[in-house]
Amino acid sequence: MNRRHLFTLLLAIPFIPIAIAATPPPTVKAPQADAPTHVLFVGNSYFYYGDSLHNHVHRLVTAADPALEEKLNFKSATIGGAELAHHDIEYLTRPGRIGVKEPFPLVILQGGSGEPLSEARRAKFRDKAIEFDKVIRERGGKTALYVMHPFVKPHKNAKAENIVRTEELYVAVGNEIGALVNPAGHGALQIHQGTHCRRYRESEATGRGDRREVGAGCGCGPGGGTANFGGYRAPYGGRKLKFARSTDSRRSALPR
Repeated sequence: MNRRHLFTLLLAIPFIPIAIAATPPPTVKAPQADAPTHVLFVGNSYFYYGDSLHNHVHRLVTAADPALEEKLNFKSATIGGAELAHHDIEYLTRPGRIGVKEPFPLVILQGGSGEPLSEARRAKFRDKAIEFDKVIRERGGKTALYVMHPFVKPHKNAKAENIVRTEELYVAVGNEIGALVNPAGHGALQIHQGTHCRRYRESEATGRGDRREVGAGCGCGPGGGTANFGGYRAPYGGRKLKFARSTDSRRSALPR
């Protein structure tokens, strides 16, 4: 497998390559960093629940190409319930600050579920994304935006239009700064509304079934923050991978 194809899969699998319905459409439609061995994930619990997204991406890449194992250094900087502005991107991306001597060729940014829902917070997210992207580019990297999960019931702010407003914000900002937009939130919402999530709720109510295994594919069970991997198995390069189960016994609180 060539390195460019490998990196395309690296991005596509954890972020679910579905079409975004937002207007305008995204202008960046392919990875801009050529097979980076150093990637920084900046966000909140949507990244760190379920053994953390950066660990799963690492496993996917090394399963496809074991020769990369010693070269990879994926880092995750997360704050529970954080919005984008809560992070110190200047510190995080400075070589050597968080245990990585080399600059990050790719930095993936993710905000909070409430940021797209008011004009003031939307403007703040846009300003911070532009500011962060400038720092990332000055250090030789590229920015990607991770569309996080919208609020879902029973959260008081759950509305059907939230995912649309979220996608519109991320695509508009992504187009403005030239960043790839990964629509993970849309895919997670579809999973949450589907049969897999109902099976988790049924197993919880009846006490039958492995709730960890059932819930791993949706946002309502342990590992919900990394629901995009569809449980403990995910296709990669024509192979099936069996991931170690997370030791985190807490339930994922999907809304953030």
